[in-house]
Amino acid sequence: MVDGGNKKYKYFEIIVNNVEDLEVRNVIFWKGANMVLEGCKNIWFVNCTWEGINPNGVNKIWTCGIRLRGRMENGESIWCENIWIEGCIFQNVWYNPYVNNGRPQDVSDAAILP
Repeated sequence: MVDGGNKKYKYFEIIVNNVEDLEVRNVIFWKGANMVLEGCKNIWFVNCTWEGINPNGVNKIWTCGIRLRGRMENGESIWCENIWIEGCIFQNVWYNPYVNNGRPQDVSDAAILP
């Protein structure tokens, strides 16, 4: 378990790959760009806040709270399973008009990007 003690943690991008059975609680993800879960299973976010998610001046960065992705293993895509989000807040997630070849609505200004 990771307990952030309700302190603000500034980050740019967090990539969590192939992690299972993790609980993250009381973390304020502050002024980051996105958090990517790749092929993770049994992840709990409890009483967390995503606040001020923005591209930080980088026009190529997707802006979202959590992005769920697959990972490749032996030529197969392994997707995320059992992701719980309880008592969490997503606020001030920016829209970045400069990303995704003219389709920024698909990858920015979203709390959870499937």
